[in-house]
Amino acid sequence: CTVCGHCDEAWMSPAADGFYEIGTADQLRWFTEYVAAGHAANARLTADITLNENVLNTDGSLADGSFSQWHPIGSPAAPYSGTFDGQRHTVYGVYISRTENNNYPNGGNFSGLFGYVNNATLKNISVDGGYINGGQYVGGLVGQTVGKTRIERCHNGNTVKSNYYGMVAGIAGLFESSDSIVSCSNTGQIGVTNTQIYVGGIAGRLSGRGILNSINYGNIRGWYYVGAIVGNKAGSSYVVKNCYYLQGTAIAGTSSKQNGIGSAQGSLMTDTKGNTDAIKAEKFASGELTWLLNGKKASGTLAWYQNLATDPYPVLTGNSIVYPITAVCTRSTHKSAYFNRQTGYPAWAESSAKCKTAGSQQHTA
Repeated sequence: CTVCGHCDEAWMSPAADGFYEIGTADQLRWFTEYVAAGHAANARLTADITLNENVLNTDGSLADGSFSQWHPIGSPAAPYSGTFDGQRHTVYGVYISRTENNNYPNGGNFSGLFGYVNNATLKNISVDGGYINGGQYVGGLVGQTVGKTRIERCHNGNTVKSNYYGMVAGIAGLFESSDSIVSCSNTGQIGVTNTQIYVGGIAGRLSGRGILNSINYGNIRGWYYVGAIVGNKAGSSYVVKNCYYLQGTAIAGTSSKQNGIGSAQGSLMTDTKGNTDAIKAEKFASGELTWLLNGKKASGTLAWYQNLATDPYPVLTGNSIVYPITAVCTRSTHKSAYFNRQTGYPAWAESSAKCKTAGSQQHTA
């Protein structure tokens, strides 16, 4: 390859619309070298990609073994700029260990699937089954964003941590952009040691327009400014809205429970309903949050889905749409229940909707 100096095996040319189509680990490695050479480029994933296998134990800790180090896409010297569309595919097994390799690019300070992006759109990307131990700006998806960067419909299931007093999160370590993070989720373990300073499920520090319609279901641990959604919101003009997190997942120090937005150790930022809400596991599983995250819609363009028989929380993949019903009883109307179909509700729908007296069900979606 005349650009990156590697062999021609994974050499790529863009499709007719200018997007590079990436379907293998070799092609993804080639792409990060292509960006490192100073090229702006659009790309899309055409398949799930596995960089390493069996990186994590079932508890999210690093498994024994030897793994191939990932070099993130983009750096301050050569930022990633363009649109990267994962097309709802997953990159498995990202492995970064700053402590293992002191010669890691940029000292490991910009770590994630992407390292540093400027004026980019990252969308429909999931990362899972990986382990990232980076430096100052560390995210499951991206270390730091600047410019007009937007992240939408992305998910992190990696374990993400830092051995530096930095900014650590499931999606973006530092989100410093004039656009927003929209419809993203984290289920990974974040900041699993007590040294991180800005730690969040979605963003470590928010200096961008906002975080909207997003959820955290993973454990968040740090020391200072720890939040289930965002560790630190840098100013009152930055918006966090319609975001939900599993109750009790964010802890500062050894035992100080935190809410959706982090604050200095020893204090607590109060959740505001409709902005950040602590939710119990059974409500995550009920379908209600999927309905709310989709703007109380069950048609048109939807970001969130949930198979109510198998998914414990809303997901960004699949095709199981959530519909609400209201049980109408002989004496009163009770709370809504949620289903994956619009017709043919069984008799037990009444008890599911807390209807105490026999009656009919009325679909209200």
